[in-house]
Amino acid sequence: MNKDLILSFYRELQSVYDDGLKLSTGKSFNLSFAKHTFKAHYLDSKTDEFYSPALSHLMLPSSTNHDLDVYVMEGKTTGLNLPAPCWDWNKVHPHGEIYRDEELILTFESWCGVLRMYNRIEQKAYIWIRSISDLPQWMRSFPLRSIVDWYFEPTGIQPVHSGGIALGQNGVMLTGKGGSGKSSTCLSCLNHSELKYLGDDFMLVDCESGKDAYSLYNVAKVEFDNLSRFKFLEGYKKDFKVDDEKYQIFINQIMPDKLTNEFNIDAIFLPKITGSKSGRLVKTDSSNALMALAPSTISLLKGNRERTFSKVSSLVKKTPIYFLELSTEFERNPEIIYKYLES
Repeated sequence: MNKDLILSFYRELQSVYDDGLKLSTGKSFNLSFAKHTFKAHYLDSKTDEFYSPALSHLMLPSSTNHDLDVYVMEGKTTGLNLPAPCWDWNKVHPHGEIYRDEELILTFESWCGVLRMYNRIEQKAYIWIRSISDLPQWMRSFPLRSIVDWYFEPTGIQPVHSGGIALGQNGVMLTGKGGSGKSSTCLSCLNHSELKYLGDDFMLVDCESGKDAYSLYNVAKVEFDNLSRFKFLEGYKKDFKVDDEKYQIFINQIMPDKLTNEFNIDAIFLPKITGSKSGRLVKTDSSNALMALAPSTISLLKGNRERTFSKVSSLVKKTPIYFLELSTEFERNPEIIYKYLES
């Protein structure tokens, strides 16, 4: 596609947002992502309410210098529509990618009415949402995920599909396919007196060093039928959000003292349901970690697949890997993690 046409669309899009800023009823927040600061401008209250809770633990003072501006707007509330498209809809990638080079990325997901555009040179990103009420509720659990992925793409830092649990300055990543027990294990660690929670779905990792992990979202998720397993959470149920099949628990609202925003990676654990009562750690190799971490990260992000795979591959080669054979006695699993980190 002709880049000049994309640049022309970008300038027209900026003009729409300039008009939106004049009418803005929203707020702006500085957010820390792996020690880089994004300034998120929510141009209306609906985008603020939808996007802010999952990121509230990353907020910085408004006076902090920032590296990237992100503008988020709902068309329905503001009455501001997108410029006329400069692309052929019949040639749009199934994932919604319209254009990509080292400077510009443009996507439009027609199924939910969300456009995203990023200019790496100007360090500006724009998100236009047709209607917040049309978005599935599970999308509130990972705001700005694509923008974060695009921003860090040229660096060694990578969003990865993993949970993180810490003891002091050190922690472990937990990753695995759906149903492996990753999320429930992370959630159970909230009830441990010493362990801290970095996330249960996505986190940022410095794949070059293989050492630094950073929080992305303070959201935990639990299936409706499984909440009874987490009796320590039942008193907070009135504060939960819901999507089609899970409760969304914003940890910063109910247990802010259980959160940590970063840790040094000691190991990657691959949870595995075996029916064992005692539970244990079993050393394994990087190939198992790569198979657990790379496919889900790549499919969920839909970014530069080659770069993502390369970074994840580099990470697992630098890090000890263990199968975490989960105990059928739920409360034992956080203790296995604790003992490893304490040793």
